[in-house]
Amino acid sequence: MNTQMILKEYGGTDTMCMVEEPLRRPEPDEVRVRVLTARVALTDIMRREGKYPNPPAPPFTPGYDVVGVEDESGENMGQFRQGDRVAVFYNSTGGYSA
Repeated sequence: MNTQMILKEYGGTDTMCMVEEPLRRPEPDEVRVRVLTARVALTDIMRREGKYPNPPAPPFTPGYDVVGVEDESGENMGQFRQGDRVAVFYNSTGGYSA
């Protein structure tokens, strides 16, 4: 299962809830990462509050960057191996998941 924080509406931390979904297999050119730690950056807070330019529309999973472990690779991702430690910079959302 994948546990992630979902922002239901712009605002404080009380606008977030935890949900569980089945893990999906990585598509070609994707790597699935088991998140070990996610940073809370000023950009994350501003997006959560709807104050960052062009914030994503709720609902979404915040999280700008994480450190984790490669869990599974899709096709064409042979340079990664299960267990490799990785740092990931997301395109503004998705890091608050484990």
